[in-house]
Amino acid sequence: MDDPEEYKKKFELLEEKVIYRMKQAWVNFPMISFVRYSDQVVEGVGVGTMIEATENISGGIFSGSKVLMVDYDRSHSIKGVIINKTVNVQGSRMRVGGPCEMHVKTTLHNIPNVPGAKQVLEGVWVGGEVDSYRGNPQYKINDYYGYAAWFDGQLDGELRHNDWSWHNNAAADQIFTDY
Repeated sequence: MDDPEEYKKKFELLEEKVIYRMKQAWVNFPMISFVRYSDQVVEGVGVGTMIEATENISGGIFSGSKVLMVDYDRSHSIKGVIINKTVNVQGSRMRVGGPCEMHVKTTLHNIPNVPGAKQVLEGVWVGGEVDSYRGNPQYKINDYYGYAAWFDGQLDGELRHNDWSWHNNAAADQIFTDY
């Protein structure tokens, strides 16, 4: 969304709710003053990997989260989308993809051959020009606001400290389950 006023009108309440809940989490749970890091790569993690929060993540937006990795270039960008978190804003249910840049919309869908889309796993693509397919019951299109991101070595550290479990057998029906 390029227009700041349009963003403010549409998402200001959502952003306020998420920030409020994150502040509550910091008050109610011990603050982590360090970042888990490892220079040892966890082999097998990449685009299409599903990571799920363990009991080590007991507060904040990531508690109970399932995150589908959609971009995985260790030296540039490691991003995922929380697929199982929603909030109600002014009577509308919205999917929260993560705490980073909540004005950025990430779209997961099951439409093959869409210009600009990238396949994440079998039957699941991210991005692309999907607006003309909206409303067609043949296709599933999920929009998520925000995303999760890690810097080089951070996710490896979190995985090695058992903050997340992970697997590479996620299926499209898991992604498009109505959470």
